Amino acid sequence: MRLSRLTYLILLCSGPKVTSLKKHKNKIVVIGNDPNGAMYGLFDVIETLRYSGSLKKVNDKLINPALNDRFIKFNLPWMSYRKGEALQVHMETCRDTVFWESFLDMMALNRFNRLSLWNLHPFSYMVRPENFPKASPFTDEELADWKKFWKTLFSMAKQRGIETYIVNWNIFVSPEFTEHYGGA
Repeated sequence: MRLSRLTYLILLCSGPKVTSLKKHKNKIVVIGNDPNGAMYGLFDVIETLRYSGSLKKVNDKLINPALNDRFIKFNLPWMSYRKGEALQVHMETCRDTVFWESFLDMMALNRFNRLSLWNLHPFSYMVRPENFPKASPFTDEELADWKKFWKTLFSMAKQRGIETYIVNWNIFVSPEFTEHYGGA
């Protein structure tokens, strides 16, 4: 396979949520409406090369997703909705940024662009409320480690064009809040 005679040109233009691939002689042009569209167009070229073995198989086409928002819902294991080995076994895995790098790469390659992270009490893993400082179970050092984790995760997602959402689904306060301030 000779790639030396093929020129790649990436153009970004505004317009509808459509990415197009255009082939003209020895040029492949990927036109994306935004950086994500260009990335998806490049993925299409790479997949064509991977599965056919030749860039000659790249054809003109429009790539228009059927859905603008393509979500993955991810239940985080800490403060899960119930206790049990199956739910707690992946605590360390979910704290590992190498896991998230691989997971987010998989999302991008499969054109997912939204990640929702579900947890009963996610906010005590991110901040120490001024009015309720004892609601957080963590020391300052532990909370700093959690903040570093979240910033890294959100940054990696953004680099891949993935929006992140934090979702909590309860009407209860955390056990630490109840212990120090009362409540249900």
